[in-house]
Amino acid sequence: MTIADQIDSYLRAILATIRQGATVTLLNGSTHTFLTDIGCRVEKHQEYAERADERPYIVLFTGKNSSVTDDTVECGSEKHLQDISVEAVLDDDKAGAQGDAAKADLATALKSDPWFGGLIDELQGFETDVDIQVGDEIFSIVRASFTAMYFCPYGSE
Repeated sequence: MTIADQIDSYLRAILATIRQGATVTLLNGSTHTFLTDIGCRVEKHQEYAERADERPYIVLFTGKNSSVTDDTVECGSEKHLQDISVEAVLDDDKAGAQGDAAKADLATALKSDPWFGGLIDELQGFETDVDIQVGDEIFSIVRASFTAMYFCPYGSE
């Protein structure tokens, strides 16, 4: 299993812990209690239309993976940059209270271990946002995106 595959498995597991009332321990030793159930269904690269009426859910997207060749090649390893984005969709009200809570839950879960269990060396460019969709139904889409930097043997991923 490649490091990229292990990162994917780690992300799926940590996202699945976002369940209302569950807690996560942060680096400073404090705990955060999740306010939403967005982790009840975690999909990868799914089209929303497939089960869009079954909210809440999270979709994990792994984007471009690039290797950076520098002096680490001399040591037999190469640096990889893996683009990752996460979207959570959940029912909400016009005020967007659930979307705001989900944004905090998502950011906290993803940053609770910034090394992803030792799989990555750095989490870069972390961003979050939330949009409220108002129509026949009201729901929020919460997004987080970042780049995971890690090293692996030269020629692998």
